[in-house]
Order: sequence, then structure tokens, then C-alpha cells
Amino acid sequence: MRLERANNAMPEKGDTVRLESQTIREVIFQGAIQGAIVWTVYAIVECGFASILPWIVKPHYDYIPLHWGFTVLLFGLYPTLGLILGGLCGLGLSGLSGQKRDLAKSDPTILFTSLATLGLVLAFDVNLVLQWSFSRSVFHILPPLSISLILAIILALSVWSRVWFERLRFAANPWSTSLLLIGLPWISVELLRNEAQATKAWSVLAYLVVIFLISFFVQKMLRTRPFSKSPITIPVSRARVILFRASVALLVLGISFLLHQEPYRVAQKLKPLTQNPGRPNIILITLDTVRADHLSLYGYKRDTTPNLKKFSEEGVLYTYAVAPGCGTLTTHASIFTGLYVKRHGAYCDFPQYPHGRPLADRFHTVAEIFSEKDYLTLGIVANYAYLSYYFGLDQGFQHYDQRSPVPFLAETQSYYLRQGVRNILTCFASPSDFDQLYRRAEDINQEVFTLLEKLKKNDIPFFLFINYMDAHSPYIPPPPFDKFYPGKISKKFTMARYREIRKEVLKFEHRVAEEERNHLVSQYDGGITYIDFQIGKLITRLKDLGLYENCLIIITSDHGEAFGERNLFQHGVSVYQDQIYVPLIIKYPNISRGVVVNEPVSLCDLMPTILDILGYGIPGDIDGQSLLRLKHSGSREVISESYTSGSLREWHLRFRRVERAIFSGQFKFISSTAGKRELYDLSKDPDEKENLYNGNGGISKELEVTLNRWLSEVREESGSPVKLDKEALDRLKSLGYIK
Repeated sequence: MRLERANNAMPEKGDTVRLESQTIREVIFQGAIQGAIVWTVYAIVECGFASILPWIVKPHYDYIPLHWGFTVLLFGLYPTLGLILGGLCGLGLSGLSGQKRDLAKSDPTILFTSLATLGLVLAFDVNLVLQWSFSRSVFHILPPLSISLILAIILALSVWSRVWFERLRFAANPWSTSLLLIGLPWISVELLRNEAQATKAWSVLAYLVVIFLISFFVQKMLRTRPFSKSPITIPVSRARVILFRASVALLVLGISFLLHQEPYRVAQKLKPLTQNPGRPNIILITLDTVRADHLSLYGYKRDTTPNLKKFSEEGVLYTYAVAPGCGTLTTHASIFTGLYVKRHGAYCDFPQYPHGRPLADRFHTVAEIFSEKDYLTLGIVANYAYLSYYFGLDQGFQHYDQRSPVPFLAETQSYYLRQGVRNILTCFASPSDFDQLYRRAEDINQEVFTLLEKLKKNDIPFFLFINYMDAHSPYIPPPPFDKFYPGKISKKFTMARYREIRKEVLKFEHRVAEEERNHLVSQYDGGITYIDFQIGKLITRLKDLGLYENCLIIITSDHGEAFGERNLFQHGVSVYQDQIYVPLIIKYPNISRGVVVNEPVSLCDLMPTILDILGYGIPGDIDGQSLLRLKHSGSREVISESYTSGSLREWHLRFRRVERAIFSGQFKFISSTAGKRELYDLSKDPDEKENLYNGNGGISKELEVTLNRWLSEVREESGSPVKLDKEALDRLKSLGYIK
């Protein structure tokens, strides 16, 4: 069957082929080809905005690349989708053109381009609506949705009416449409994210006008050029168009493969030390989110830490180590400064800093001290949110690597079709393909090993800070560690589900079911075992390089994790033991001995201990004390504090407070600004189930008075050098710290 041909004659060379002069097969073929071309253009533009432009406009340490494998997949998927949709449009038009004479007399090349572009815009709209159904944030999608709906109307008019077709055919250009669909929200959300709304509005308007003007004049020039067309084969000009766009696609892909995130700071010079070359090296390791009572080293029922147990036999094991805070920012700031949280001020301070105040520049960190002592200071961290330069914890490091991971199905901005495809594929993929939020310990070790070899070769003394994060949510240890312990749920337990449970538990809307807790704990323990395995590899490499003996190695954690106890979840929520009881093992240089210390110690003690071991002066205005001078009298008090984030304060009234704990011997006293008081005898009640507080006197009153005296005397940090921008908040959101 053939469509009606004009005058039953083939078009002469140079004439424009009309839809009415083509067979059904030719129409379907034309539609399929144009659909593939249009969607290829979109793939090029999306890759440019998502991968290439961010590398150009952002500092390269803030640039987060997209996985090359998924990008390649999309460059195959988009044209295939366009091919199918275009063919279906051709099939539909073949029957409609006989009834709609204006369509029958249209140039099929331009008509199918308009239809394919309209299909692209409608797909863009559907993606935005679906994203809204997940986020429920209409303001986030309203601007791009409004623009795309206007484009859809323009394209629909140009397809349906020949009059409008001639007037608006310039809008059918897939380049201009794709540039508008992605470029307008990209300018507002990414390029000018921290600018005023007026600046964003004028910039978006200027971009819109420029794109339309360029498209109009380009289309006007093209209409003056004659094209030779054949109704059966792809014309030479069309073949050139396909070849050109394929070349551009390959070029864009090639460029995106070469782009990568760089460390925040890279040591420029590695020169041998000329004085005191035998000075000990220092390695400080924090196991993010690892609570002490889940280590077999501390009596846990599962053998989670065989390598740490062996390591402790050559060092000192502290069985009563207390984190100064219940979060990454607070505790690391205390480790680096030797100060309690209230003094250094790096904590959530509502309403000015609901998600954390950066550590002020005026504080002298341990890394700064060692940098001044001719040590090379290096930091390799997995927690790219709170351990980033945004929060000032990079102070004093000459080399600082805070890069983020590149999972196969990484999240992007909601206005990319890429995000919609990603959401669909997550239903079939493993959580490690889309929920891997930080570099694994293996990746961290790879960077560390490279640096150690260079340091050894050049005989450079170093202070190395390493942060592993594999015990942190979403708890997805790599095989075989994900199945080391029973309890893993066979169905996917995604980060999205974890966040739902966390919010519901903290709002008293859900109690963690046994199946859920068993799954979380099995994966949490698997993550700890995986870290222990990688620490074993690190120790082996240090010994192979001859760096182990003359090295001070400190292994600890910044905080613990709750799994529904007292309707608390994750961390940053309290000063109970599951939050602040952390492991601490220290191997002193050139000493091999297995010693156990049962006295209460604070991670504030690490800074003065390191300085004391190397013979440097200890600042007199810090809270920590050298563990070399620890008095075994049981009379020392240590303090821990919990400052909840703005999100938690919104979820439930019980978080609108500050909690503090003071330890003395076997007793722990908890005070809340909301008025709650608790006392526990940890030697008999390590799970803190029996509140012994008695306000009338005794140890309760003694510890309360001591804590209140400290609060009245401590000088609190009141200022900060910077405020967090949207980039920093996005990093916190990606790791689940904020909603």
C-alpha cells in the first residue's frame, strides 16, 4: 500500500519530497531515522551539561564525574528509544496524512523532526512529574516543567497546523530544544546556585532569548539552501547530518571519559628530610561510625576484627574510650584540636548552623603543628561531606584527598532524563550500583599505598590521616562480606528505604522490626569486618616498606550507631553508649607490647599524646591530656556532647535540646537542656537500662555539679569563617545527614 503521490510522479531532483509522495515503509523509516537523530542530540547536550560543563565551571576537587559505563549505555539507549518512537509516529502519520491535507504536503524531514522533538519534550515532562512524585517538592520542578510545557505547545502547534508549522519550524530544532530543556534549570540550580533570585531570573531570560535568536537565524539560513532528496534512500545531506552528530557524540563521550575529580590539595614537593631523618611517622585512622561493642576485640559475639585483635597485641588497647561528640564533625574537630565540642564550636547550632558550624581558622590543629615541624601532612578520607574543606577539617594538611565515589547508577539532578532512567534501572540493579555513597576501604588503601611508596623512597617523615567509612549507612559491604553474618534480607534494602525507617523511628511512627534490625546489623558487622580486612592489608604494606616499627599508629572511631534502641536511629542523636563508646588502639613507635588500659579516656587526648610522644610541647589551653601521663586513680572525668541537627529538631520535640554526659570511674551522668537527668553504673549496666539518678545527693549530685561548673567556666566558640553553600548541603544530603 502506498500513500497518495502528487500527480502520480516521482519528485524531480531538487524538489522537496512531501509526505503524500512516500510509501508507508518510507514514512516509518523516515520517522525512525529522525527520532534517532533527535534523541542523539539530546544525549550529546545532556552529557555536555551533566559531565563536561561542571568540570569547566567548578573547581576540579568539587567536580563529581558520572560513570562512563552508564553514559555509554545512555548513548545507545536514547537513539534506540528515538528510533522506536519515531517509527511509531511514522506509522501513525501514514494513516493520518490522508485525512489531514496540510500534513500530507509537509516536508517529512522537518515534520518528523518536530514530532520527535515533541516526544522528547513530553518524555522530559513525564520524568519531572515522576521525580516530583518522589520528592514532593513542586518548587524544585516548577521552572523546568513550565518551560518544557511551553515548548510542547509550540511543537504541537507546528505539527498540527501548516501555518504554524511554517512560523515555528525553527523551534523544532532538537539542538535548541535540548539546550533549553537542560540549560535553563542548569543555570538556576547548578551554575548560579548561590546567587540571588533576581540574578538567576535575568540570566535565564537572557539564555532563553539567545537560544531562540540563534535557532531562528540558523533555520532562516537553512531554508534558503536547496536540498536534493530521494523518497527511497537517505539523502546525502541527511547522511552527513547523521555522520556529523555521530562524530559529535563520540567526541563528547571521549571528553567525558577523560574528566575526573582531583584531590582538594596535592603536595607539590616531595623532598628528603635533611635533619633528624629518624623521627617517627604518625598514622591516625578513624573508622567512621564504628561502635566499640561490635568489635570482637571488645568482646562482641561475632569475630568481626581478627586483624585489629592481632594489632592490639603489639600496642595499647583502651577499653573505656569516649568520643567527645556523637557525630563526624564534632569528634574529628576534637581529635584535631584537643578541645571539647563546646569549646571548638564545630557542631550543629540551630538556627544559624542547623547542619554544622565549620571549625574556625583560629584553632591550631595537630596537622598544622606537624606541618610547621617539617612533617608532610596528608589526609585520605572517605567521608567527603563532614571531612571536607567546607567544615575546615583540612586545616594544616598539605595533601588532602576527599574525593567521592563514582557508582554506576549515580544520582543526578531531577531534570535530566538520565535520572529517570537511573530510577528505573535501580529496580533491577544491586544497591552497590547506585547506593555506594563513599569510596570503599580498598579504594582508600590504593591511594594510601601509592603515597607510602613515594614517602619511603624519598625518606620523608609524615603525618597521615586515614578515614574509612564502610560501616556507615547504607551498609553495603562488598562480597563476600555482605553474607558473612546471617540476617541479610534477600530483597533490596536501599538507602531510600533506610532513610524512611530512620525518619519514622525518630518521629515515633515506627519501631524497628526484628527482620529489619537483623539485616542492618548483619551488613553493619560485615562492613566492620571488611574494614578490618583492609587494615590488615595496610599493616602488611607498612611492614613490607619498613615503615611499621618506627611509626605511631592510632586506630579509633568518631562515633557509634543506633539501630532502634530507645527509638533512636543512626548517629548524632544522643550521648548513650551506642553513640559515643568507641574503640581506641595505639601502637607506639619501636615498642611491641600488649597492654590494656581500663581508665576512661577521651579522644581529645589524642592530640596531646601525639605531641608528647614526639617530644613537642603540649598547648596549655586544651582539654585533652597525654595518655603517657594518665593517672590510674579512677578520679578523672571526661565529657561528651550531643548537638542535634536541624532536621531532627523538625521531626520531634525531644531533639530540641543539647545532651551532655560526664564519666567518672564506672559512673556516667547524662544531663539534657530539656531537663532530663540520668545516672548509670556502666560496670553493672553497660546497656544503660537502669537510671540511678537521685537529685538529693551522692554521685548523682556530685557529677551534676562538676558538669555545671565546667559549663559555666568553658569559653564557647561564637563565630565561624564561612557559611555552608548549596554544594556543601548537597554533599550532606547525599550521605543521608540531612533530608
